[in-house]
Amino acid sequence: MAKQILTAICYFASQAFKIFSKAELVRATNNFCNDNKIGVGSTGSVYRGVLDDGQQVAIKWINVTRVGFEESSDEIKTLRLVKHKNLVQMLGFHARRSERALVYEYMNNSSQYYHLHTTRSSTLMSWNERLKVALDVAMAIQYLHEYAGPRIVHRDLKSSNALPNEKWTAKVADFGLSRLLPEDEA
Repeated sequence: MAKQILTAICYFASQAFKIFSKAELVRATNNFCNDNKIGVGSTGSVYRGVLDDGQQVAIKWINVTRVGFEESSDEIKTLRLVKHKNLVQMLGFHARRSERALVYEYMNNSSQYYHLHTTRSSTLMSWNERLKVALDVAMAIQYLHEYAGPRIVHRDLKSSNALPNEKWTAKVADFGLSRLLPEDEA
């Protein structure tokens, strides 16, 4: 049954995303080197990587033993349905047996949390920059709640999932806990 689910997910997701081999991800992250680790969450670790074509990416390596087989595929199914300027774009994935990885565009300015709560941040955010990030996040959530089809509830909105770029345009990340709303609840 698990193999059939994986096959179906890979087929439908491959219509929108690139399927990466483990070898490509190993090369991109220098064998998942700790120097490239940019985050750790409840479902796994996120690494900065550079693909063979030079594109910088963020690779979320999912610990399937902690998450479960079907739950590890929910993020792929959800992100296949959405596209918005304030949502981190998923570029592809890796799914083989008990291995799962999601490949995203790389946001090069850390997280809102980092800029608000750490003294290591070289850039103190102005109030205008903070407001811009908040408005970008609000536009992303409005899209998910009102315009995405089907509508989506993020369920893990926090400053560490708001990722600004160098111009302080923010994108919402981490859809691992998100849920699709049934039509009758929308």
